[in-house]
Amino acid sequence: MPKTIAIDLDDTLAATASKVCLYIEEKINIKFTKKDIVNWSISSVIPQVEGHEREMYAEVWKNPAEIELEDPDIPNILDNLREKFRVWIVTASSGEDKAIREWLEKKGVAYEGFFHLEHSVDKHGVPGVDIYIDDHVLVAENAARDGKTAILLRQPWNEDFIKSNGNQNIIPADNWRHVEEILLTRFVEK
Repeated sequence: MPKTIAIDLDDTLAATASKVCLYIEEKINIKFTKKDIVNWSISSVIPQVEGHEREMYAEVWKNPAEIELEDPDIPNILDNLREKFRVWIVTASSGEDKAIREWLEKKGVAYEGFFHLEHSVDKHGVPGVDIYIDDHVLVAENAARDGKTAILLRQPWNEDFIKSNGNQNIIPADNWRHVEEILLTRFVEK
């Protein structure tokens, strides 16, 4: 039976952080880029948005046509991976199911399973997942604690963790081609 990979949506498949930065600039007139998000919580960098982060992502998802893929090759990479793995989307996005599913279809992202959870920390409780692909450190740590593998897609907010990480079950990936290489070389039986 093929291994199941659970792929996150926001800032793993969908480039939503850059749209949230534009939203912040528009609403509170603070120039802010994705590179400025050095901690997973935007409010730790911009205190004025504390308590509104999910709301900001929900606003971004109201215009899914404006959201780009994190990497334009993702549909091709996932098609290739689907030959060896089951691909599930496992997200705690504040976007609506309908908008997310339509966005995935329009972007050509094929998958076998879709799980929309309330919180990111709930992802490790989805039964049947072998490998997680995410940008969130807590998801990676929970997966590793459960004896599973997490591929942590490099983002500015997880960079410090990646530099200090010693857990062999948490594998950093520089981009989606690197994710593909990791999966095909380490997790496909010969």
